[in-house]
Amino acid sequence: MSTINSWKAFIKAQEIFVNQYSEPFAIEFKKTDKTGLAHFTIEQRNPLSSIIHSLEKSFPGILQNDINIKDGYLLYNSSRSPQHTDELKEVADANYFEFDYKPCFSGHVSLKENPYKWLADINEQQPNKEGQIVATLSDIKRIDDKIQSLNGFTRSAVIGGIFKIQPSKYYIQKQYEIASSYLIQTLGIQSVSCHGHFANLIIQDIFLREPALNFIKENTAYHKSHHRLIFTIKEDLFQNFLDTRKSKKIFFSSEDKKNDKMGVILPTPINNEFHLTFESDITLSDFRFEIFHYKKVFERYFGPDSFTIKHQHIFQIDRSLFLEHFQNSVQDERFNISVEKETVSFDFTNEDELTSGIEYLSALQIADIDNKGAEHGFKIKLQYASPLLEIQEELQQIPAIKTKLSNNGLKLSFFCFFDNHDLLQLLVAKIKDSIDPLLNDNMQYVFEELQEGKLKYFLNFKQEEFEAEINSKFNYIRGEEISLWDDKKPVPFGNIIKISYPNIVIEMESMRDTICVPDTLTKVCCTLKGERDKIKRLSNTIDIIFSITKQKILNESLRDILVDSSKARSFPGDILRTAEYEKTINEIDASLLSKNINDRQKESIAKCLLANDFFLIQGPPGTGKSTAIAELIWQHIRSNISVKKEPYRILVTSETNLAVDNALDKLRAQTHLLIKPIRFGSDDKLDKEGRRFSLESLKQWVLFGNKELTEDKSATNILQDWITLIGNRARRKQTTFNSDLSEKWITYLTKANEQLRSLFFNNYIQNANVIGATCSSIGKENSEQKFTRFFSDYCNVLHTKEYDAFRHSINKNTIAALKKRNIEFDLVVQDEASKASPPELALPCLYGKKAVVIGDHRQLPPMVDTAEFIDNLKMMSKKTKDEKNRREISDLISYIKKNKEEFSVSHFEKLFVGIDKNLKSSFNVQYRMHPAINETIKQFYIADGGLECGIPDEIANSEDMSHPLNRYHGVTANKQTHVIWLDVVSPEIKSGTSRVNYGEVQAIDWLLSYFKKSPGYKNFVDYWPSGDIEQKQIGIITFYGAQAGLLNKLKDKYPEVPLRISPVDRFQGMERNIVVVSLVRSNSIAEFPNQAPNMEAYPENGYPSQESLGFAEFPNRLNVALSRAKRLLIIVGNSQHFRKHAIYNRVYETIQQHPNGAVKSFDAKSLKQ
Repeated sequence: MSTINSWKAFIKAQEIFVNQYSEPFAIEFKKTDKTGLAHFTIEQRNPLSSIIHSLEKSFPGILQNDINIKDGYLLYNSSRSPQHTDELKEVADANYFEFDYKPCFSGHVSLKENPYKWLADINEQQPNKEGQIVATLSDIKRIDDKIQSLNGFTRSAVIGGIFKIQPSKYYIQKQYEIASSYLIQTLGIQSVSCHGHFANLIIQDIFLREPALNFIKENTAYHKSHHRLIFTIKEDLFQNFLDTRKSKKIFFSSEDKKNDKMGVILPTPINNEFHLTFESDITLSDFRFEIFHYKKVFERYFGPDSFTIKHQHIFQIDRSLFLEHFQNSVQDERFNISVEKETVSFDFTNEDELTSGIEYLSALQIADIDNKGAEHGFKIKLQYASPLLEIQEELQQIPAIKTKLSNNGLKLSFFCFFDNHDLLQLLVAKIKDSIDPLLNDNMQYVFEELQEGKLKYFLNFKQEEFEAEINSKFNYIRGEEISLWDDKKPVPFGNIIKISYPNIVIEMESMRDTICVPDTLTKVCCTLKGERDKIKRLSNTIDIIFSITKQKILNESLRDILVDSSKARSFPGDILRTAEYEKTINEIDASLLSKNINDRQKESIAKCLLANDFFLIQGPPGTGKSTAIAELIWQHIRSNISVKKEPYRILVTSETNLAVDNALDKLRAQTHLLIKPIRFGSDDKLDKEGRRFSLESLKQWVLFGNKELTEDKSATNILQDWITLIGNRARRKQTTFNSDLSEKWITYLTKANEQLRSLFFNNYIQNANVIGATCSSIGKENSEQKFTRFFSDYCNVLHTKEYDAFRHSINKNTIAALKKRNIEFDLVVQDEASKASPPELALPCLYGKKAVVIGDHRQLPPMVDTAEFIDNLKMMSKKTKDEKNRREISDLISYIKKNKEEFSVSHFEKLFVGIDKNLKSSFNVQYRMHPAINETIKQFYIADGGLECGIPDEIANSEDMSHPLNRYHGVTANKQTHVIWLDVVSPEIKSGTSRVNYGEVQAIDWLLSYFKKSPGYKNFVDYWPSGDIEQKQIGIITFYGAQAGLLNKLKDKYPEVPLRISPVDRFQGMERNIVVVSLVRSNSIAEFPNQAPNMEAYPENGYPSQESLGFAEFPNRLNVALSRAKRLLIIVGNSQHFRKHAIYNRVYETIQQHPNGAVKSFDAKSLKQ
């Protein structure tokens, strides 16, 4: 029972996080725009309301008027002492407050005059709190000229360009061509026209049925539509009606906005026409009733035969789909597309870069870029070295002080804490001694007086962190269906198109009159149906695996194997010594798809081919997994060609689109097309490698040929590859005798018409043998008992006849025919499985006769066993307003604590350790990292037999960087150094559920300044083509989101240094030439930034000690972080703290002793090594 409960615990954890994002919130209607979208604002909660109850417990009798969040303090009766409670600390942390139980006095130092006043002569704006203003290019030049004569001012070299975008004429025309061609040529509908700048598609007097609507939705951006009835009244009758209507108490709807007219209310006419609008999902019978009803209405007022009736079905381009398509088409990392604001933005440092960026975007032909030329405003950031910084540094030497400098550098506030009143005068004197020598004529300072009988206590609301969490939550639900809140069954009414907190834009599908009411708060929520569908599929997986539903699966043996891999059928003895293995290896050698397969990979593939039910492969970083997966797939197809009349079908799956797309792309062969992959899923979510095989893209190619939306001529699809392959064969077989015939054949292929394209497509689909899809999409039905997108695509390819019947007419018979079909594959290949929870790993395997699971248990597992995870759950429990959620969180925490052994390793590792050696293999040669970096990473794989570097030293270290395996960089003083531990001993600081380390941020700041000035780094960056941003970028990885937030601020400071900054979880699967890793955790902990050490209280480090390594308690995370680097790895962290763990001590000693390694110390005060 413990195993099934543990599997369920993983699902419960996912459900809890989904519940967090689906909690209700209130919105207030503001307006409806000209496109019909409804604009609302989200009710902003008062941060104080979250902790007021706990404050009242700790400060009994406190008055709300005495709590001043804006200025960062509260006042309390001096005759009373606060009651220390753990609850206040926990609730404050959960809601981004910091406070201190010690009383304090405060004051501030400020500048008398605004140092930015000179800006008024150039630009009327004053900088915002980040120092940003918007200025034209000519204003920027004037600002640059001015600051050269000023002290303390600089401008960040980066200029931010933000441009509004809208669908281009080419994009709009393309959508119209696809839809109109289908309607006219396929359905024979002639009454099709286009109207307006955005090419609204109008079908006259035709009511489209569901299959036609589905085609238009699936193949174009025309996702929004409605029906319009137009009653055109004879002009003389209409004029007479206008003259007499009011006397008959007949009003138009525009005259009845207050709903106070007594009489008949008719729609407001346009000239002599009445326009009536109906939702797109109205049924034909209901629509006929509406026509009948309004016909009777108008006959009553105008008489029979006095009007004509026209029906229009109007389709509009969905701008959110256009924006998503544009977002996926822009492959260059310079650009950021905001779907919410409908903008594209990019940074540049000069006009040539600006011109280059606009030209790139325009060449895509998807969007029109709103560039206002000389009048266009650009974001620049002014930096002011405030003289108050020097005073702040002096004050921070006093242990009892906290300081806060305003973002604009004009005001420095300080709070000084004391234990007894006898120290007050001494502390005041210390503060004066620190400030007075540094004052100038433009400065003033005051000590703020206390109210009589009151003491002041520090209370600071961390606004930035709060806003980051709020934005994270609301960004998560962008694009989701939104519902009217109901605790039993929420009622959907639209979809979220844009969110920029606190503003939200909704496409209303119903209940407009109920919800779009000004000055009224409406409680809403997002049910997150897609996430809940996934949870349902995972729950069903548990039911199937543990035989709760008695549902049969293709390979009944997998039911037991997926729980306990030792039950898998194996071979007696050592398979490597058998004749079958020898024969299989020889066959593989004779038929390799890739020449880059090494001996261990061949061994793994041979063992896998001989396995009956289940096989596991450990693939450490850089070991060529994608290439090996492609070879494994090819060898299975090759070895089964003569065995099966039907194609041997393989499902390739992973949790990420990227891994699936990479595996499929490696399957492209130059000389044959025996492997025929198809990619399931929406084109909008696929990279170009995936779109090459996309079912959706291939269908469009059949209809419209090579009319691509981009200029990328390399983006051929797999059918075009096939045609090219046949053409090349024809060229090679040309003779004098058949030359003319061959040329005609080649020309016919090159200019393939729709008939030929359709022939290739149908043949390809009938013989498709590899399907690619993400794990979470796999399943037959969703929570509404409707077919999933995956199952629809599956039937479209494998059961075309039944699916075509279903598409043509959805009824009981066609639905029943599809329901009889099951998802079945001969082989399931699942990548990146080590990060999957048990039910996530098991789900795809249920659909195969055999399963191959690939992962690396030395990298990121699901990680539900960490103290941080439990802390996150506790924080969520404090924040949630739902008592049921709170109980579920408490139960989950209790279960994890009692059953830690169940969560200590990933399910992949349990399977890998438990299975027979003949049914598993480990890749042991990597080609990503320099040999010195490999020696560092090797420490994590000692138990698995080690990890070797496949790059010869002479190639790795050569200054000739043209070889693909070269790992030279030349950016450090010693050009042969490839691994550095930069030792930083600064304290960590708790930030909500996260951690930060300001000393490590300073160290990385120093590193970037070094790179900026380094000629070697400039040469390295200049070596790579301008568009190859990934080769140029320095990857900065950390274990904590809050630290990543601090590090991201360095991007503005070093625009010349391309950076990719992410928590480690988001870096798995990526690589960069230069990687810096910030470890964050330390052996001491401070309460706030720049806190002065108190050596009297804490003689060892000056701060309270702490022992936890946090996320790094599990070496897998550090392994992922370190193994991203190809040429240079720099670890920034407290070595004394981390060396307590044996594996990190080995990492440190390896770096220290290796000829290509170095250990350096960083002094944050002197900024010297």
